[in-house]
Amino acid sequence: MFDNLKKSFSKSNSENSSDHEKKSHGLLPVKLYLAIFTVLLIMIFVNVGIAHLPIPSLWKTVLLMTVALIQTILVAVFFMELIHEDKFYSFVFGSAVLFMLLFFTITLAELSGRDFFHKNEGIKILRGVDQKGNFAPGGPKLEHSKEQGNEH
Repeated sequence: MFDNLKKSFSKSNSENSSDHEKKSHGLLPVKLYLAIFTVLLIMIFVNVGIAHLPIPSLWKTVLLMTVALIQTILVAVFFMELIHEDKFYSFVFGSAVLFMLLFFTITLAELSGRDFFHKNEGIKILRGVDQKGNFAPGGPKLEHSKEQGNEH
């Protein structure tokens, strides 16, 4: 009984090792690693340059996130050797990046929409003040009563 198990185990091990030898991959050339490293270093300086551009902050954020996404893909594909792995791992990586982009897009859309909807009122909405300067119901009444006491 145990002899049959040993034989089948050794047979499956030899099949797995031959499959692994067929799938084995060599390292990428060192020149390619150095080229990717150089591109990543250049992209760091591109990030700094984008941060100093005289463009709206929303566009800066979009550009910076795009450069960061490219850097992430380069690191995952070449330095983490995702290029040699199964397509399943690429799918997992791609879906994680996709959901990250989805969440960032929703957050950025919400943050940029705040100025659009409240441009007339400005900071008063955050303080609970209406357009005439009166405190809204539930607003900070103590501060309002102190200001009225100083005026009279």
